[in-house]
Amino acid sequence: MLQNRFDVSKYTEDGTGLLFALIEKVAGQTIYHIGLISIDGLQAGDANFVGTTAFDADEAPDDNDLFSTMRKIANTLGVGLDEDEVSYCLGRMVSVDENR
Repeated sequence: MLQNRFDVSKYTEDGTGLLFALIEKVAGQTIYHIGLISIDGLQAGDANFVGTTAFDADEAPDDNDLFSTMRKIANTLGVGLDEDEVSYCLGRMVSVDENR
């Protein structure tokens, strides 16, 4: 059975984006999704206002790889994002998953 929901969300410091995390459990496997929504792009009706990355919870990328991926997404969407925001979101997501 597929169970997923937005477990963590946080506006970026500069207010241009919303960082979110989604936990998906399928057949005993846990997949973490981290994404970014461009507030300006959403309000303007842009086709590309959201970007996400996903990884297996058991094979999580190191923080530098994850931040690099999220930085590319942020640059594409025109959203200001710093490493602390990504770390906070990942940490909260792992905490939520462990406490289920």
